[in-house]
Amino acid sequence: MVTWLGAIGVAGLFFGHGASLAPQAILAGLRHWRLHLFILATTFLVFPTASIP
Repeated sequence: MVTWLGAIGVAGLFFGHGASLAPQAILAGLRHWRLHLFILATTFLVFPTASIP
């Protein structure tokens, strides 16, 4: 029960922060697609590959 409430609380905080962003700020962030792809590749490709013994 506590973990469920914690997850709902964290989701609510993230939603509240995202909902308060100006549309111009969201579009400015989306324009950095190369950075987003680099972070995505690092997180899901480089780190798992580096951890294989």
